Amino acid sequence: MARKKQVPLNPEVKDHLQRVLEFLKKQHVFPLRFGKHHNTPPWILLLGPSGSGKTTLLAHAGLALKSPTQHAIQPVRPTVRLDWWVSSDAVFIDPAGELALAQGTEEAHHRYFRPLLEQLVRFRKNVPLSGVMIVVDFSRLVQVDTPDWKDWVTRINYQLQTLLEFNSQLTVIVLVTHIDQLQGFQEFFADIDGEERDQPFGFSLLSDKENASWAEIFADRFQEFLQQMSRRTLFRLHHEQNIVRRSRISDFPFHLERLGEFLEKWMHQLPRDPRLHIRGLYFTSSVQGNMPLNLLEHPLERQFMNNRRRVPVVTTKDQPFFLCGLLKQYATALRYAEMSLIPHRNLLWYAAPISLLLLAIATVTFHQAYLENRHTVAIVEANLEGLSTSDTWLTQLKVLQATEKALVKQQTFQGRAVGLDEGVRLQKKLQSTYDTILRKNFVPFLTQSLNSQIANSIHDNPPALYAALETYLLLHQDARKNQDLIIHWFSHYFQQQFSGNVGLQKELLAYLTTVLAFPNLEWPIDADLIKNAQATLQKRPLPEIAFLMLQSQYSQKPVPITSLLTSIPQVDTKGAQVPQFYTQDTYTRISEKAIPELATEVSKGNWIIGQTAHPNPLTATDRETLSHNLRAMYIQGYAAAWASAIAQIRFQPPTDSASLLSEIQLLDNLNSPLWQLIKKTTHFQDVVANAADMQDVVVVLTQHFSGLFTFLQQNAAYNTLHEALQHLQAYVSKIQYSPSPLKVSYDDVVRLFEAHDKIEDPIAALLQVADTLPSPAKELAKNLAQNTIALLMTEAQQYLNTIWQASVVPEYHERIANHYPIFRDASDNISLADFNRFFGPGGTIESFFNYYLKPFVNTENVYWTWRSLDGVPVNISQSVLDMIIRASMIQKMFYTDNTKMPTLKFTLTPLRLPNRSEQLILNLGGQIVRYDASAKNAAQFMWPGPDGDFVTLRFEGANDLPPTITKTGTWGWLRLLDTARIQPTIDPRVFEVTLNVDNLEIVYQLTADNPVNPYTSGLLSAFRCPDSL
Repeated sequence: MARKKQVPLNPEVKDHLQRVLEFLKKQHVFPLRFGKHHNTPPWILLLGPSGSGKTTLLAHAGLALKSPTQHAIQPVRPTVRLDWWVSSDAVFIDPAGELALAQGTEEAHHRYFRPLLEQLVRFRKNVPLSGVMIVVDFSRLVQVDTPDWKDWVTRINYQLQTLLEFNSQLTVIVLVTHIDQLQGFQEFFADIDGEERDQPFGFSLLSDKENASWAEIFADRFQEFLQQMSRRTLFRLHHEQNIVRRSRISDFPFHLERLGEFLEKWMHQLPRDPRLHIRGLYFTSSVQGNMPLNLLEHPLERQFMNNRRRVPVVTTKDQPFFLCGLLKQYATALRYAEMSLIPHRNLLWYAAPISLLLLAIATVTFHQAYLENRHTVAIVEANLEGLSTSDTWLTQLKVLQATEKALVKQQTFQGRAVGLDEGVRLQKKLQSTYDTILRKNFVPFLTQSLNSQIANSIHDNPPALYAALETYLLLHQDARKNQDLIIHWFSHYFQQQFSGNVGLQKELLAYLTTVLAFPNLEWPIDADLIKNAQATLQKRPLPEIAFLMLQSQYSQKPVPITSLLTSIPQVDTKGAQVPQFYTQDTYTRISEKAIPELATEVSKGNWIIGQTAHPNPLTATDRETLSHNLRAMYIQGYAAAWASAIAQIRFQPPTDSASLLSEIQLLDNLNSPLWQLIKKTTHFQDVVANAADMQDVVVVLTQHFSGLFTFLQQNAAYNTLHEALQHLQAYVSKIQYSPSPLKVSYDDVVRLFEAHDKIEDPIAALLQVADTLPSPAKELAKNLAQNTIALLMTEAQQYLNTIWQASVVPEYHERIANHYPIFRDASDNISLADFNRFFGPGGTIESFFNYYLKPFVNTENVYWTWRSLDGVPVNISQSVLDMIIRASMIQKMFYTDNTKMPTLKFTLTPLRLPNRSEQLILNLGGQIVRYDASAKNAAQFMWPGPDGDFVTLRFEGANDLPPTITKTGTWGWLRLLDTARIQPTIDPRVFEVTLNVDNLEIVYQLTADNPVNPYTSGLLSAFRCPDSL
């Protein structure tokens, strides 16, 4: 990438850097010619907003840090410009937040920081910066979508792009500081000792998915992280007796999960540049305060709490968590990477000159191959060294897979034979590490999975016990090992244990396949557990043991019934599945061949349950009786499997009234394709025709589906359903052919929410009838009722959206959008009349909510949420409702005392005034207060003022041009505060306001009369009216 034009070198930068370099040289760090010495420590830049805890983090990291300016890092002081901290592990560059995040040449700090980077290139040509630590404090992170949040996110992205101008590759870790402010942290980690506190707390973000966004990689790794925390939760709850602390411990994973939502939003904003390598995300706490934040509370109330916590909290402990090990591991990984990148000059002789032309070609080819090779070597060595002991073995395996992919890519590079081709060595090292983790971690995991399944099913689940025991024993007997059966068992187990994570299931099966190929692998065995399991199974009756043997011979893989029968467009049969063991094709093979053979073989014993051959083989009569019993057991299971499958048949969600009426007809007409499918499925004509014991099969099937067969004869249950469906059909048809179907649907949904005439409602009547029906009519009737509600809700939402776009959106765009104070940077003001009409009591927003939206909202709790109707939720984004809530809070801000016009009441108390003889005069719309060094009394104000739309702050004295600042217009008071630095306090009504008048600093204490006020950052300006619901 082409470099931008250099910014002139600031003399202060030059002097500062020269002093630093001389100091480093004296410390034998050798920065002046990077690469000359192999012991060069990595240079790490700390990047983050002011107040995020960058210096505090270093001060508590357990590193012996020295400073070129000879000042100690303790006690921690705010960084003024730039500090350097040197240890044997690393050189840390610690700039002030406003300097490191300067954006664009128009900012003064930019003219300091960019020349610094340019000078680093001069002194460290190969790798100006070894790594970057992005540091963001917890309280700032959770203020998602506020102007402050968007500002630092944008600035970090800008600076990362700037750093990539100077570094061909950038290795980054993300640190979230002040994690102790997350409620439940101190209770959750109260038991860990010093060594555990030193270990990293977080997870790797290395991935082999080249096209995946950081958010996608984060989501995958964060779920593993949460699972790890959930396991610790059970341990902590077991050891904690205090009820309050137990409550906070149990809630802590939920707080983490909520924090993950904020982190994922940030990850969406990070650039996915192939040169940017984010190694991981970690949480730290340097000191512990006493103001935990509850992420499960009302989001807008949490924003108030966030702003209050931006003031210094009272420190209760000085005990670093998750710092020392993290920084040392990161520095070590970067050191290995840099050592791999140090040029070796003698390698240039590989390209022996034959001619000048060939020399040039060989040199260029070698250089390209060499650089490619060395870069890959650096990544591999760094990843191997940086495998964190706190990462789960799953994460470590993923890191190794991603590393191997990078190595394979390098090995296929066309010029790899020229230069240092270390691929073979590194591949062996990777494979060895990979195999070691599988042997030490994955094999015990598999064994424990089998142990748990056997222990959990030993008393009341013989089929599961038999299958787990068979798999367990197959792993230990090479002569009998059946990989397909083993993989099938674990595949089913992984599906149960990790049902929501298909990717993880595939990864575990891939690891299993690798492990099964290991030669001479010793599997741990619990002999007592095996003995108990076998003894339990030996006590079972012979037919039951034989049936377990039969099941183990066939696949239990689910098969959709749509692959066996014709599908129907309006019907969803994806969930309707039967095990392959119970398909109609399998039935014939089992009934005619497998069962008779098994009746003969069973007398030879069963090695799985430890049963030797029976001394007295079964007679022909015994075998016939056993076959009969096995068929009876099989047909019972067969019928139950198909009954369960058809109970999962559902209607497709209707798109309109016509499609809903079509579904009603399908259920009402017993000759419809739906009922033909069900009849064909439950009559088992092919099975009955080929059954060896036809009469017994018919009896079993008739008993199992007796309720359904009677229903299909149009009994009283069917007649009741038919009547309910006729009423529902008339109800839907009435809506469909009404002059305004959307309005009718909206009115009916409101009526259903308010429970008026609910007993006579055709939907409620259908739900009552459904409970009296046999399966699958019961499930289908309930599904049809829910589909009706869902369609009504959809049409009601369309009606709401029509009213919203007609009555709210036009007024917002005409009078509110791009006007101050909702849009902070706008030059045009919202008139008080327009503000009153839109936000005021009885205004546009409140009227829409009260007249149209209120029945759909649950207002019983502090945080409003959408309601649901018989399990069907309102399909409008929660963010829309959050904006309604925000509008309500804006109303509380300005209309506490005056319901007809927005007003603000507040008190100003001067805290610090310049040491000048002039009087300070504040004139807020005719409310004039004079201050001087001897008069610092509090004064009460009201906005708007009684005499004009302006506010002036002026030093009045002998000077003809006294220092003055004036803001005019209706919102002049708030515009004046926009120029100030506002610092919140613990009290949501009290703020510290710092104003600057011609470089004269004035500090007030502002006390609002309302805890909900416009001085809280972002609350007012974050309102945005959505264009649709």
